[in-house]
Amino acid sequence: MNNYIGLKKGVVKLKKHNANWAKLFEKEKKLLLKEFPDIILEIHHGGSTAIPNIPAKPIIDMFAEISSLKKVKTRKILEDLQKLGYNFYSEDKKNNRILYVKGDPKISTHHLHFVKKDSPELKKTLIFKEYLLKNPKVAKDYSGFKLMLAKKYPKDRRAYTTSKDKFIKSVIKKAKI
Repeated sequence: MNNYIGLKKGVVKLKKHNANWAKLFEKEKKLLLKEFPDIILEIHHGGSTAIPNIPAKPIIDMFAEISSLKKVKTRKILEDLQKLGYNFYSEDKKNNRILYVKGDPKISTHHLHFVKKDSPELKKTLIFKEYLLKNPKVAKDYSGFKLMLAKKYPKDRRAYTTSKDKFIKSVIKKAKI
């Protein structure tokens, strides 16, 4: 863990936005695109670390567009990702997403979400991010809401994340109108 990123698994601790998060994302994106040019079509920075002035869990969320989830289920890809410090974490079949986590067994630094190109989940992630970037008032409201939830659920990341869902869905609905 460095001074910019890394958080103990399961813990909710928000940090003030750090401009280095964008730099760390770009560095990791470049590495992954170089390592997997035939698999990864594009990588997007998502989550609160991608939005200036919003406190965030100091974990870089990345969304890698791929043509098929089968491409990241091979033993070779798993081994290649492990060489870069990533480990398989979960597969969400409902949302067509596979998650790999970078870091040591106790501290996560990056979440690499593999998603199918043009998937609804990717579109929602990008719509939410863009809306907050263009609407500082909504971003401020979201920040306050996140801080309240972090106090309420400091050791329950699942409850923290689930509790944000309704707010996020309402913003996506507004953004689509």
